[in-house]
Amino acid sequence: MVYSGCCGESYCDMKDQFPIREVDCHVRDMTEPNIRPQESGNRCDCDRAAVDNGSVRVQFTAIEKPFELGIKPYTDLALTEMTHREEENRTGTYVTIQAFQQGIGTGSCGPETAPEYTFSSDETYEFSFLISVKSL
Repeated sequence: MVYSGCCGESYCDMKDQFPIREVDCHVRDMTEPNIRPQESGNRCDCDRAAVDNGSVRVQFTAIEKPFELGIKPYTDLALTEMTHREEENRTGTYVTIQAFQQGIGTGSCGPETAPEYTFSSDETYEFSFLISVKSL
């Protein structure tokens, strides 16, 4: 897989340490090895990403503004059911493209999320991207 965006796990309130560049890596490199599996591996400020299986390539391209990218070798549902990294069961390639994700502060083990990194559920948000599929 290849993408252009922050070159490490990043969130809107935690991305300055990762420069934007083109990254070529494996899907398994897109999550973090936390003891308890959890949402991880988000990449901010992406303008394109592509995954392939050797015969088909799927590309995602930002249209007006960058997106956030998450790619995992298991579903989000499977992730919520895991309690230890040893339970990880890689079942495919699952791509998440989103406009944003709230900042990482939660108040459970540190400060609350700063107001500038929170997003109201009462608002309507829109963004667009292009998906293209190509035979290799």
